Amino acid sequence: MKMRKGKLFSMAVVFLLVSFVFTSVAWACPGEKWEKDNKWAKGLPPGLQKKLERGKELPSPFQHVFKNISKNTIEGTIILVKEVAKETWIVIEGKEELKALKLDREDRKAYQVGDIVKVECWGDKIRSIKLVSSVKEELKYEFTVKPEKAVVGEKIDFKLAVTNPGKKDIVKTFGSGQQFDIVVKKGNEKVWQWSDGRYFTMAIQNLTFKAGKTVSYDASWKPEKVGSYTVEAYFLGESTKTPVAREKIVVAAEKTDLTYYLDIDPEEVKLGDEVDLFLNICNFTDKDITKTLSSSQVYDFVIKRNGNKVWQWSDDYDFLTALQNITVKKGEVIACAAEWIPKSTGDYTVEAYFLGEGSKPVATGEFKVIR
Repeated sequence: MKMRKGKLFSMAVVFLLVSFVFTSVAWACPGEKWEKDNKWAKGLPPGLQKKLERGKELPSPFQHVFKNISKNTIEGTIILVKEVAKETWIVIEGKEELKALKLDREDRKAYQVGDIVKVECWGDKIRSIKLVSSVKEELKYEFTVKPEKAVVGEKIDFKLAVTNPGKKDIVKTFGSGQQFDIVVKKGNEKVWQWSDGRYFTMAIQNLTFKAGKTVSYDASWKPEKVGSYTVEAYFLGESTKTPVAREKIVVAAEKTDLTYYLDIDPEEVKLGDEVDLFLNICNFTDKDITKTLSSSQVYDFVIKRNGNKVWQWSDDYDFLTALQNITVKKGEVIACAAEWIPKSTGDYTVEAYFLGEGSKPVATGEFKVIR
């Protein structure tokens, strides 16, 4: 019996989403599997072992902690946008694969079926997403950040290139003399915006983007604190509220070969609920990198309020005090995790440490505790 190609394709998409949901449920309820397979789990960091023992779901990329999680890139067409467990997922059809990825909250209304996107991801988590072409508009946007990994006080250059790849001129309407904007965020908090302190004419204007031509917009910023940041690029001929591109950058205290990302989940937690901390130690270079540790401790988390320490992950553990080397292979991500239950409301700061880099935090972040 023959089956139409379109029907086969639809079944493949449904299978992809169902497989994702089944996998999530299996990890959320390890049950007997934990008792049977706890030998391999002994290699996990203590924070991850604790979560598995309690039968809790391990967020991506920790579901795949036993594999090297290399940075993956896919370019293709969005063929499905679907709500699964209160999260928005997209299915991208590339040249050789289908991939289901979870959109950030800020991106949920920015993409639709038919859009062509280029995505960098770890597992099912999007690191950056760029709109190559849209079914609504014909302009193409390319946003570059150099360097993606910087140190405090170093200038970071931003460039937004707007290209009309078609054969007809495109006219865009702007509400003022401002045509673009760049916003840098740390978590959900804005720390810098290019347009702040600048003045623009308030007259509505129409601008023509010639066929086959590119218009570029440039800006630069010098970070004052270490941490992971999100950079959003806005083209005001499209929208003043939705960015056309978004990138991640990491700011360290000094130059390092490794890259560090700190995730705090959730960034706003209710009093008495658990907050999960995740540090990814990433080697995006083309060679293995070896670091020396002064003990068996690899990482640490410190939580502060008003500059005062209120909790430290390592206080609950004992470590062997012997020098040892740790090697992060090229393309590898070492996943580190911990959890904490706040006892009072307020604003908190998280400092993440990789002991191979010394006594300074490699990444910082913030979260809020509410009633």
